[in-house]
Amino acid sequence: MLDRDISRHYDDLDTWYRAAWGEHVHHGLWQTGRESQAEAVRGLITYLADTLAIAPDDRVCDVGSGYGGTARILSSDYGAEVDAYTISERQHTLAVAQRDGAPSPRYHLMNWMDNDMPDGVSDVVVAIESTEHFEDKGAMIAEMYRVLKPSGRVGIYTWVAGPSPADWQLRRLLEPIAIEGHLPNLGDESDYHRWLADAGFAEVRVENLTRNVRKTLPLISLRMLRRLAWDIRAWRHIVFGPNRVLAKTMVRIMTAYYTGAMTYGMFVAKKPD
Repeated sequence: MLDRDISRHYDDLDTWYRAAWGEHVHHGLWQTGRESQAEAVRGLITYLADTLAIAPDDRVCDVGSGYGGTARILSSDYGAEVDAYTISERQHTLAVAQRDGAPSPRYHLMNWMDNDMPDGVSDVVVAIESTEHFEDKGAMIAEMYRVLKPSGRVGIYTWVAGPSPADWQLRRLLEPIAIEGHLPNLGDESDYHRWLADAGFAEVRVENLTRNVRKTLPLISLRMLRRLAWDIRAWRHIVFGPNRVLAKTMVRIMTAYYTGAMTYGMFVAKKPD
């Protein structure tokens, strides 16, 4: 049921997500503050790829790959062989249409928990803002461990609940964000450390990137308002449609970032030799 709700959410909002976000439905990373939004969005991917030292011919799994933008960059810029997983039929169709006969990326329309990868075949697994949708995050991370070779690396970008949110932050921000965004739960930093350690990963490292990414949502919100000014169809998605909570959710996320109720973390770890 949860998979169906998440898939329907992304399929229903496909036109709007592509109009507002483009092919990368995730945050941007501002390292100097002078980047354009497009540069920041691409920078988020390259920062993770460089941190994980992705090299030519590395086999990479992209968990929750969306429209395949990250997978295409890892294939074209890094020479990686990428398997990309999404449960959105619309996202999968559009990703496949852009492959243009190239052997990589390979796009899979399936839940990561049902992937058919053999044990120990991947060099790297990445998940950019997708772990939030998994109900059993420990099992999802254990599956990452299973498909990795010894010395394989994992890299996760994720929304992380603050260490001790106040009652009002829970009631007004975190709980509604989870419900409206089809997120079964939001783990905190200690949860992710535990899930990674329980799976068997070593050398776990976390980096708080909240200050570097939180500029994304105000820019997307401004793009939303500009779209509403001339596109009557956008009102169906944002104001009157079944996903009308989208704008409210974005305000909640921005507030959560600035009040410390939620952070944006990068977790990287290694499968021992």
